Amino acid sequence: MRRIAILLAAALVLAADIFVVVKAARNRSGPPIATIELTERELRLVRPQRESTALFLELAWEPAWGRGRFNFEDGPGWFNQAKLEEIGYDCRLAPSDPSAAAHYRAMTAKEAFAVLEHREAGGAGAGDDGSARSRLVAVDAGRDFAPLRKKYPDARFLIVPALVRLLYTVEWDANARRDAPGAYLRGAVVEMLVGQVSVPPSQRSVLQALRQTTSDYLTTPEARTRGPRYSVVLYYGRNYEPWIGSCRLLTPPETPASSPSGAPGK
Repeated sequence: MRRIAILLAAALVLAADIFVVVKAARNRSGPPIATIELTERELRLVRPQRESTALFLELAWEPAWGRGRFNFEDGPGWFNQAKLEEIGYDCRLAPSDPSAAAHYRAMTAKEAFAVLEHREAGGAGAGDDGSARSRLVAVDAGRDFAPLRKKYPDARFLIVPALVRLLYTVEWDANARRDAPGAYLRGAVVEMLVGQVSVPPSQRSVLQALRQTTSDYLTTPEARTRGPRYSVVLYYGRNYEPWIGSCRLLTPPETPASSPSGAPGK
């Protein structure tokens, strides 16, 4: 019986491995549905698991849910009640109803497609101009891929599977020490269904030379002057899942030559 159990366990592992390989092959069959080049701002090097040679890059986007910058008091923006209903949330209960807070806060996240726009910005550094932040910005969401791709055909838009959540939002009245009137519903993109991408063996040597993860690097003075250290060509396949085509290190920007001592600069 023990031998049978071991063989069965091995068969299950083998079947799982075959499923992963077949799924990856299907995802990469045919031309990619999206191709984009992103920098370290958007694909962040994370710490490898102990005693593992695998490297992973984590997708970052704005607004930064769970990273301390998400603003809950700027109004619903594009992710308003109508968009929530379009995705499938039942929003018939008025936010002003006494039971609305408990009702809406009990709702769970839903799967949808998020539209991420890659916005170019001036300046290479990671300082007060915000350039350390990801330039992938969530601008829309929907239940189906095709209508979103028709609406956003440009290559700078990524349309990716994500989890979205309904938020029952109120402002705090510090003077009255209670919630202010005017509660409203808004949505948020909270997680990508495929949030990490494995660096293929052929590209690992490019990133293995970097001594710091992105989160550690972005706190250094070097990051404020140099900016991102690498860029990555990312593909998305027919299963809406990403893979890495290539990685390259970015050349640090040239610093102005200092004037000789005592001589005025030009």
